[in-house]
Order: sequence, then structure tokens, then C-alpha cells
Amino acid sequence: MDDNSVTITIDNDGFTEIVFASKLDLERCQYFRDRILQLEKHPEEETLYIEDVDPDAFHNFLKCLKKNLVKSTKFDALIPLATLAERFGAEELGNLCVKELTKNLSENNIWQTYNEYLNSKYITLACEEVLMSNTEEFLNSPKFLDIDPETLSHFLSLKKLDMVDKSLLVYCCDKYTWKNTSKDSLPLKEQRKLTGVKLDALIPLTASAERFDAELLGRFCIDELKKNLSIHNIWEIYNEHLESRYITIACLEVLNTNTEEFLKSPRFLDIDLETLCDFLSFMKTGLANEAVLVDYCDKYASTKKHGDSVYA
Repeated sequence: MDDNSVTITIDNDGFTEIVFASKLDLERCQYFRDRILQLEKHPEEETLYIEDVDPDAFHNFLKCLKKNLVKSTKFDALIPLATLAERFGAEELGNLCVKELTKNLSENNIWQTYNEYLNSKYITLACEEVLMSNTEEFLNSPKFLDIDPETLSHFLSLKKLDMVDKSLLVYCCDKYTWKNTSKDSLPLKEQRKLTGVKLDALIPLTASAERFDAELLGRFCIDELKKNLSIHNIWEIYNEHLESRYITIACLEVLNTNTEEFLKSPRFLDIDLETLCDFLSFMKTGLANEAVLVDYCDKYASTKKHGDSVYA
């Protein structure tokens, strides 16, 4: 190896090829910077050996790395290019791939690409950027119904979705649940992928699970809801969704773990009488001193008596 080039042996399923690359270009990648330092410390190792790399994709990677340009690159070539950019730590090139991928993603390919490359940093970034910019159009695509639960989870966790009509998300979750569940629900291994969903998305998804009698999906929604319930929102959610079996179960399971803490919340005084009756009917022993419950119920009754309520 001279001062300006590096010899690289690539191995793709037994097929090997020797490539000569510019040291200056390679040093823009974290992976190659580290490997070149190793070679300099061990000059007897004359070549870098890289496995599981398609030669054509690697040549394109080197070309784009040298030019720092990915324009006019076809979509089929952008995918392996973005993958190699992530693998070799070429952050600048990876960001260029994101920019170019967003121009090539459409209703015809975005859900399949997002689903297939969910664990690929730059491809996922490109898909999510596009999905957040015109959410309603993509939700209406039949291909949305074919994604995996893990992909749905990531999508529902996005911070900002461009939607005028939020009910469309509920409707699409309904369709997705109906298509992908039966009375026996999804396989358990698939259910375990449904984690990290935002609270605003969990509510309609839980409603869908109940509507289509998807028992296992409902149970996993309960588990996710419990992670999102707190003293700041539990009484409001419990009150608003009292008729929803899974949401009510999640609220009661949380309320029964530390009842006194939740009773201290001023929001407890805002619930409807029907919600209070439901809570009293199903609560267990989350109180060290049950007299505390009597005190808070008295406070609740007193509050209602001073307003236009059933106690007035």
C-alpha cells in the first residue's frame, strides 16, 4: 500500500475481486479510517478484506464517495448505496442518499421499501420524511395494509403526520387490524413487535383490536397503554373511553398499583359519576388505608354538590 491508495479485496459469496481505492476518499468513512490505521500499524497486511459486498454496488459506492454526488442514481442503485453508506460510516454520503431517495419514493414503492429496510438508517429516514409530508395520500394506499406490525409501530411513533382529518388514521388502523387479525389474532411473535407506539395512536389501534375481537392484539395494546398512563392523563382517558374494554382494563390495572397517588390528582374530581362507580366496582387493594378512599369520595361528592351535577 502506497501513501495514496489502498488495496481492498472484496468477497461476495466466494467471488473475490481486488479493488484499488483512494486513501483520501476512504478516510471520509469511519470504518475505513479505522481499518487504514490498522494497516499502517501492521504493514505486513497489504490489503483490506471485506466480506458480503456486491462488487457493482461497491464500485458505485466508491464512485459516489469520490464525487460526493448521488444525483441521477437509479432507485435500485440507491438502496445498496445507502446501505453501504451506513455500513461504512459515510455519513455525508448517507445524507445525500436520503435526499435523493425522497425524490424516488412514491405510493407504488414507499410502504414496501419502508417495511423491507426498516432497520436501515438512511432508507428509513427517507421513507419517514416522505410519509410525514403527505400522510393521507400514503395511508390510502392498499400497500399500507401489507406492512409488518413492527413497521406499523415505527410509523405510528412518528412525531408529526401531515393529516387534515385525524379520523383517517383511525379508519386505516381499523382496516389494517381487520386484514391482519382473526379471532385468534396475529402470531405471538408478531405481536411482540408492536412496541413504542405513541399514546395518540394507541387509542385508535386499541379500539380496532376491540372492534375486530383481536384478543392478543388487545392484550399487547393494554401493555403499551400502561406504559403511557400517568397521573397527568389517566383519569381523563379512563373517563373518555369508559366503554372501551381494553382501555378500561389498562387504566384499572394502573390505578390499582398505586391508588392513593392517583386519588390525590385534582383530575380525579373531574370524572363522571359513571366512571367513579366503575372504578369503585373493579378496584382492588391498592390502598394501605382504605379510609383514604372514603375521604376522596367525600371530596368528590362535595365538589359535585357545589356544581350542577347529579348530587345537586
